[in-house]
This record gives sequence, structure tokens and C-alpha cells, in this order.
Amino acid sequence: MDRSPDPSPEPEPGGGATAREEFAAELTRLREKAGLTVRTLAARVESPGAHTTIGGWFAGQSLPSISSLPLFRRVLDELGVAGPAETGRWLERLADLRRTRTPRAARGVVPYRGLAGFEEHHADWFFGRDRLRDVVVERLLAHGAGFPHLLVGASGSGKSSLLRAGVLPALRGAHGFVPCLITPGRAPATTLSRAVAALTAGPGTTHGADGPGTTHGADGPGATHEVDGPDAARAVDGPDAARAVDGLERWAEREGVRVLVAVDQFEEVFTTCKEPAERDRFLRRLAALPSSRVHVVGALRADFYAPALQEPALATALQRGQIVVGALTPEEIRSAVHGPAAKAGLTVDEGFADVLAADLRDSGVGGLPLLSHALLSTWERGRGAVLTLADYRAGGGMSAAVSASAEEAYAELTEGQRALARTLFLRMVAVGDGVPDTRRVLPLPGPAAAPADGSLDDRAAQVYEVLEWFVDRRLVTLDGDGARITHEALLTAWPRLHGWIEEDRSGHLVRQDLTRDAERWRSADEEPSLLYRGTRLALAARWAERSAGAHELTGPEAAFLAASRTAEEQRARRDRRHTRRLRQLLALLTVLATVAGGLATVALVQRRDAEQQRRVALSRLVAARSERLRGSDLALAAQLSLVAYRTAPTAEARAALTDVSALPAVTRLLAFRGVVQAVALSPDGRTLAAAGLDRTVALWDLRDAARPRRLDTPSPAFADTVYALAFSPDGRLLAAGAGDGTVRVWEPPGPTTAPGGALPSGSVAPTAAIGGQGGAVLRGPASAVYGLAFAPDGGSLAAASADGGGPGGAHRCLGPAGGHPAAGLPRGGAGGRAQPGRPHPRR
Repeated sequence: MDRSPDPSPEPEPGGGATAREEFAAELTRLREKAGLTVRTLAARVESPGAHTTIGGWFAGQSLPSISSLPLFRRVLDELGVAGPAETGRWLERLADLRRTRTPRAARGVVPYRGLAGFEEHHADWFFGRDRLRDVVVERLLAHGAGFPHLLVGASGSGKSSLLRAGVLPALRGAHGFVPCLITPGRAPATTLSRAVAALTAGPGTTHGADGPGTTHGADGPGATHEVDGPDAARAVDGPDAARAVDGLERWAEREGVRVLVAVDQFEEVFTTCKEPAERDRFLRRLAALPSSRVHVVGALRADFYAPALQEPALATALQRGQIVVGALTPEEIRSAVHGPAAKAGLTVDEGFADVLAADLRDSGVGGLPLLSHALLSTWERGRGAVLTLADYRAGGGMSAAVSASAEEAYAELTEGQRALARTLFLRMVAVGDGVPDTRRVLPLPGPAAAPADGSLDDRAAQVYEVLEWFVDRRLVTLDGDGARITHEALLTAWPRLHGWIEEDRSGHLVRQDLTRDAERWRSADEEPSLLYRGTRLALAARWAERSAGAHELTGPEAAFLAASRTAEEQRARRDRRHTRRLRQLLALLTVLATVAGGLATVALVQRRDAEQQRRVALSRLVAARSERLRGSDLALAAQLSLVAYRTAPTAEARAALTDVSALPAVTRLLAFRGVVQAVALSPDGRTLAAAGLDRTVALWDLRDAARPRRLDTPSPAFADTVYALAFSPDGRLLAAGAGDGTVRVWEPPGPTTAPGGALPSGSVAPTAAIGGQGGAVLRGPASAVYGLAFAPDGGSLAAASADGGGPGGAHRCLGPAGGHPAAGLPRGGAGGRAQPGRPHPRR
């Protein structure tokens, strides 16, 4: 989309059209380009009844008021003004026009800023700080990669103007820096992350005439990318915002630029930010930024030097990167006076600058806003092309110019408007508790939720009317979605405002806490635990009653205080009810104690009966379960019958126990985790052998059949599953056949071993004599051995395997000589099948 016409500064004198006419002409060009009539445009912004108001803007008959800013934003959007940056430029131009209420200001350029600070696009009108600007630029270029730098000076010493209109344009124009300007606000770490994320996101970054990486902000063409407290809420958000800070250097390296992160109003870290964790997170991120591609500079009021030294990151910056912003020299004052005048085609009375220098010294180190306002007042009062001492004196001079302007505006208000002005100005002041007073943003009522026709309720309309009165006189400026005092010099230069602050400083602190806590309560979905109670509620309520503060409360504050009072009253009523109930309960305790004693006796008897019935029922249930298990698990059935009888000696339990006692005893042995494939009992019945899928043979001592004991003896290692076991007739030898066709014979330890380990005559040689520790290994079958049997004399061993061509397998008789087959049965063939398990007669 094509860029909208640049709402550039006011035309030079003699250019013909006034600034308002130029503004209206540019709006008209946008409307004609969009092909819209005024009525069509009014309908598209859903405000058909406001076509007369909108038509006045296009005709140059009127300017959008503060209360109609939401409607003006919608009009710009329909006219194709793309993005918040372009919209911000139009709003800044509108603000400049609204300040030019004197006939002289309306006809030409305004050479002086008054209490308003200089922005980057005012660089051509910024005079008097050339030497200090060059020093700051030189220091940043030389040491900016190592640590942050701080411009430290008194309030009103020109720190912000030096940073915005001096340092930023110099680094951008001559050295290719991309500025990223922020003011900390209530959440400085979040503000920094969002500003960097917005800068590196891409759409707002250009490489045009304003320099590489320019992100046009709300201050006009070529402005830095700026995010302050209110605007931060609309900036890039999410987890990527925090990661963007860590990746800023990589982004600058990739884009081939250098970034200057500039933090104006650094003292807001201590005044506006109330969360220590948020402050610490911001300072740590800022301290980690300096590199060859990223430099950091900030502007800090000297009043907050001591709190800054308490922060390690700031202490390092103050020690190594501090740049003092002191008072102007006489030559610099002369430049600040004559430079803008010459650029505007004006001349200055001889000696005027010297008088200003003398008055500035009397005003103190923070008098630059007073100087600028006095120059503006002198220019506005003049008629010709000369700035005269007479006009300067008529405006009240240096010390009274600001006060005179404020009192002049205040005097033109009605009594109701004056009371409202007092409330609004006090809400734009952050009263310090042990720290200097500062200005703060006052959220504007209504615009965020304004109706489609731009109308507001009576209270909001009155607020806008009063604010507009002071905005037009440059005493108040719009800041995002709020308004703030143009400069903190007004806090002391206007005696009336200073008196408002001092007459009830403690009450203002209570109000500030109430404002903050009401906002937190509303943000937390009206969490009851955040309401005031006790002493805090009493202080807030006393302040509201004593100072008529109830009339100054905003809707959220009034709701918060009312909710706190309601909760406290409900709590008091609950306490009174609780006390009455306690007294009633005490009266009943005696009766209850008597009744409880009798009921306890009855309860004990009933409990004993119920317990007995429960045991009887449980005994019968367990006895029935024992009966059902008798056919499948005799051991468990016997145990359950005993449990049933011990629980309660019912007839069912006795019958189950008697039935199980008549059956042989069964003991379950858990031999292996897998399937048991073979079991063998020694001839004397004292040893049981079992084998299975785990390729081992386990032995049990059965001399106590009720409590078999497993013998902890190592089993020979088998290469495959053991499928067959057999004891010799005398019980001294044990043979095992495995799935790989091997047969092992060994003398198992335990009850079957005779003293001295002697073997019967003619038996198979055991372990050490033939096979070592693993016993004798007899080979012959070519596949799995499924059956084994010793001859009655123990001299031969028969093995049944799966050999042969038929499914029946084959039998082999293994003799004592080396384990070779002694004889073989006929293999199953086409006409016959061997019968496994039947011995083959000897030949």
C-alpha cells in the first residue's frame, strides 16, 4: 500500500496556506484517493450522525478534539493509513496543530518547544548542546560495546532532548545506528522485550532515506522505534519477545546494522515500577546487551543517583559510563536562543540572550524548560520579526512565565472545571515517599470503549474538555492512551500545583496506593483477597471522607473501596453471628454432654454387635470362597478355611475347615518365572528336582513335606530348555535332558549324597570324574531330549528324543563309556512309528 502523505511540520512563513489548511488538504487527498464521500466515510466508520464533524475536519473548519480521537483513528484507518506508526505521525501533527492557538503560531512555524521536549524529528531546531552531543557520541563509539552509558543530570537539564534530538539523530545519520527508544513504565523488562521484538520483527524496518533499519514511530518521519509504558501493551508480545532481546546482536549482525537501545526517563524504574523482580530482570537484560553491534544509553535524573547505586548493574554503568549533563554555558544559551530564531527568520534584541542567561542562573540547574517556555511565550506575544525584552518581561520573565501560562489557563475555567483540573493534575503526579515527585501518565477515560458516534458520558466529556484546555497551552501532552504533565518543571514552577501537592501529601500517597491496588484488583478478576481490610481500609475511607476524595475517585477505585467496605461489613456481621452462636452453643453443652454420655453407652453396645455381625458375615464369605477353591487350589482353600474360622467360628467356617482337613496336604512351590517342563522325585522321597525354561535345575529338601526347603546349590549350565529329569534308583545321580540333545548326569548335593561321595558299583560316573563341576555330558540324540530313565541297576540310561524321520522321534540307550549310544531303536519311517517312553530290549 502506498504511504500516506507525510504530515510534515508547519509550512514556512509566506507559503500561502496555514498549517490547519494544509492538514485538511492532506486529509482530503487521502479521502479522494480512497474514492469516498464524507457521508460514505461517516457510514463506514459506523458514525453516520457525525458526518458534519468529519466534514469540518476535511474543510479545515475544525480540528479533532481529544475526545474524538477514537473516531479520528477510525477515519484514518478507512483512508488507508497503514499501521500504528503512520497513525502516530498524524496524531503528532494534530497535537502540534492544537498547540498553535495564538494567531501567530497558526500562521507559521513555532521556533521554540516550550515545556515540551525535543524529539528526533526536531533535530534541526535543537541548538545549544552540540559539544555535549559530540562527547556522548564519541564515548558511545569508543566504549559503547563494553558497558551501558548513562546521561545523568537534574530534572530540567535537557537530558531527554539531548538523547532524542541530539544523540539519536547523530548516531543514525552519521554512523548508521538503528535506535530503539523506550521509557520503562510499570513493566520495564516487558517493555524492553516487546520493543526489541517489534524492531526485529521485520515489517516496520526499512532501508530508506531515514537510514537503515528505521522504524517510524509516533513522532513523525524518520523517528526511532519507540515503545513506552502504555504503548508496550500493544506491541509484540509472547515468549518470542523475551528471546528477541537475547538475539538482538545476531539480528544486527545479520542485517548489517548497529543498534542503539536508548532508555529515556530511566528513573521510572524506581518510581513507576513497583515490582523488584521486574526491575532486576530489566537491569540484567540491559546490562547484557552491550556488544560490538548493540550499544546502550540511558537518561537518569540525578535525584535517583542513590537508588541507582544500590543496583549492581547501574553502579557499574555510573562508574564507567556516566556522562554528566550540566548547565548550559553562556555561549550555549546564546545558541539555544539565536539558532531557532534565525531558522524561523526572526531577530533577537541585543542583550536578550544575556538577560536570559542571568535569569537562568537564578532559576537553578534544571531551568531549561523554563527558558524554553519563556522564549515561546515571548514569541507568541510578539507582533513583528523580533524577539524583544519587552515581550519577555510582559510574559513574566523566566521565573513567572510557566506560572503565568498555567494561571491564565486555570483562570478561564469554571468553578467545576477548576475542581476537576485539580483532581486531574494531582493524578498526573507521582507523589514521592522519600524520593522526589515525578509526573506519571493519567489514563484517558472513554476512548478505548467509545461508542461508534464518538460520544462520551458527561464525566468523560468534562475530563476531555479540561485536558484539552491545558494541552492547547502545552502544559499537558498526550502520551499513548493517556495524558501527562509536559515537564516536571511545572511541579515546582506553578505554585498552585505545588500547593495542591503539599497540602495533603500523606493523602496523596493513600490515593496513589488506592489507585494501584484497585487496578491490581481489577486485573485479578476482582480477587477478594486483594481487598482492603482493617487499618488500610480505615485509612483509605478516612481520606475519602476527610478530603472529599470520594468525588475524586475513578470508577474502578470507587468500586474497589466499596467492595472493601462491603467485605469488611460482611466480615463484621459474620463475627457477630459467630459470637451469638458460641453463646448458644455454650448453653446447649450441658444438655449435650448428658445426652452424649447415654448415647455413647448405647453406641458402644451397638458397635460391638455390629462388629460381631461383620466378623460373622466375613467368616461366612471366606468359608464360601474356600469351598469354591477346593477343587482348583487346595492349599489356598485350606488357608482360607483357617482364616474364616479365626475370624468367627461359624458353622460354615467349621465345615470348611473340617472338609479341608480330610484332604491331603498340598504345598505350592514357586520354582521358576517361566514354565516348568520336568519334575523328578528321588527314590527316597527326600529330594525334588524341577527344570524349565530358565535352563537350570532346582532342588528342594522334602524331609519336612509341610515346609520344603530349596537347596542353594548351583545348577549345571544348559544351552537350551531342560525337558527331562530322572534320578538313579539309589537316588545319588540325577540326569537332565535339554533341548539341544545333550544329557548331563551329576551327583546332586543334599539328602541323597552318601558320606565320602562314593558311587554304587557300575553306575554312571558323576561330575568330577567325567565332566568336572558340570557333571558328565552324554551326547547321542541329535535333537531335544524329552524323556530319561535309568536301568534298575543304575548302569544304563535311556533317552527319548525327537530324532528320526517320523514325528515320533527315537529312543537311545546311553552306556557308561563316554556317553555314546549303546543301542538304538528303529527309527520311525514310512511304515512305522517309534513309541517314546518304552525301553528297547538289549541285544
